[in-house]
Formats: sequence, C-alpha cells, structure tokens
Amino acid sequence: MNIVFVGISGSGKSTVGRFLARRRGVKFVDTDRLVERREGRKIHEIFKTKGEKYFRKVEKEIVIRALEKANVVVSLGGGAVEDRDVRNMLKKKTRYG
Repeated sequence: MNIVFVGISGSGKSTVGRFLARRRGVKFVDTDRLVERREGRKIHEIFKTKGEKYFRKVEKEIVIRALEKANVVVSLGGGAVEDRDVRNMLKKKTRYG
C-alpha cells in the first residue's frame, strides 16, 4: 500500500515522509523535487517562466508516475489534488477518501 502526504510547502511532508519510508523500508518520492529535477529549476522559477498551467501539466505526469509504483511513500504538493486524474489515481492506489 502507498502512503501519500499532501499539504502546503513547509508543512513537513518530506521530513515525515522520509522518516516513515525509512522505518517501513520502502522508497520515498517527493514529486516537487522530481519536477525540479526534470525541469532543471526551482518550482517558483517554473511558475515565473512557464506559468502555472505548464507546471501543473508536468506535476500531473510525475505524480501519476509516482503513484503507479507499489509500496512507496509519496509527498505531493497541495495543488496536485486539484486535478481530477490525480484524485482518481489516489483513489486507486491509496486509501484515499
């Protein structure tokens, strides 16, 4: 089963997620960091240069790919759950309410 943390920046998702993943012996995935790595820049720079629509498109691709894995702890940015496809994937891959 996957465990997913969702919340605003600085709320502790990555800190707690890394700890929990280590304790469970599973992989930790921070989707914001994956977006930054793919794009070669920080999220605020992506918003500034490419816009929110572009960021959300990239974020959605990365989030769905992360959720397709089994037995991972995932940290999502708070806005990711605004996307219907992400919510549907959460319902399939977690005990999302």
